[in-house]
Amino acid sequence: MTPLAIFLLGCATVFLGAIQAAFSTLMRLSLRLMAERGGRSDRLGHYLDDPLQLFLPLRMLIGISTVVAGVLIAQLSDVHDAASIATFFVSLVAFVVICEHVLPMLIVRRDPEAVLDVLLPAFHVMARPLRPLTSAMIGMIGPRREREAGNGGGTVSFPANYPGIIGVSSVNQSGQLVSTANRGPQVAVLAPGTHMVSTRLGGGAGTIQDGTSFASPLVAGTVAQLLAVDPSLSRDQIRSNLMGSGTSVTDASGTYVALNSGKSVVSLLPDLIASGQSFASSGALTVAYSLPALGSAVDLYVAVDTPFGPFCLLPSGIWSDASQAGYQPVATSYLGLATAQGTLFGQGGPFPTLSLAGLPSGRYVWLIAAVSRSSGKVVGTIVESPISIVAQ
Repeated sequence: MTPLAIFLLGCATVFLGAIQAAFSTLMRLSLRLMAERGGRSDRLGHYLDDPLQLFLPLRMLIGISTVVAGVLIAQLSDVHDAASIATFFVSLVAFVVICEHVLPMLIVRRDPEAVLDVLLPAFHVMARPLRPLTSAMIGMIGPRREREAGNGGGTVSFPANYPGIIGVSSVNQSGQLVSTANRGPQVAVLAPGTHMVSTRLGGGAGTIQDGTSFASPLVAGTVAQLLAVDPSLSRDQIRSNLMGSGTSVTDASGTYVALNSGKSVVSLLPDLIASGQSFASSGALTVAYSLPALGSAVDLYVAVDTPFGPFCLLPSGIWSDASQAGYQPVATSYLGLATAQGTLFGQGGPFPTLSLAGLPSGRYVWLIAAVSRSSGKVVGTIVESPISIVAQ
């Protein structure tokens, strides 16, 4: 029975060693990228995202197998003198080298990912009883992991805690901080970082992934949009904009701000706000305006796209056919050093309330553009505010 038991333990050790060899091979950067972008299985993805969940129970099972094999080999060797002790050690070393290393490497050398796809389901069942111990051991080494990783679930480490950096952490689909996301006062803004669809190495998209590696580019893209609107924005102004326009998220570690990319950019753009979205042709409307702190002097252009062509508002209050006379500024040299708002058409404004009598039914789009006095270029985009007029 003892030789049979050693044989079965050898088979189990080869099984565990093959998982160890295949996963260790995949941990090399090039193969890991291929696995992550090539439609990896959910179970493999789980272990790639947190390798300790595999390595800790795997090493415990290999250790148990080796110890039991050593006991059985000692019984067969009848250890009582130097020769039998030497036989025992040689046999045990041979068991470890052959079953844990040589045979597993021969098994996985061609396609380690395919080997894992076959072996991991059975390993997952074997490792289940060890989960409480695995979780406890991961918790014991958690602080070290937090210093080394960006998704450790603890305090922020370099480079995100470096002065001047806009630190980014991640939220899940429910808008709450991800359990593995970093926390602390160095976090300026949160962005989506779970169940992200990514591109694949060979083309196309797929492969759901998690991590702040996906949250950070969303914030970087928003910053690029802000700088496209106003290149003069300082680092502190960008940080304030992101934090001031976001959505509050409360966590046990504190209160954070989740990214609202659209609101961040819109806060830098001028706007015309009509008193409604749909009007009767017998009615009238008032129009308010909102101007951001653009940082430099600009000229403001106001126009309306109508069913019978585009018209530009002149400082005199006259509407000019833009297709013939072109667009002209309604206000010049707005300094843009501070936010401004008020009424354009209506009580308290430079122009009276607009009567809609006689205007045909259809869609009208208010347009406002801020043009730099120094460069002559539009600052940001031309903002549109649509309304509709219904004949009565």
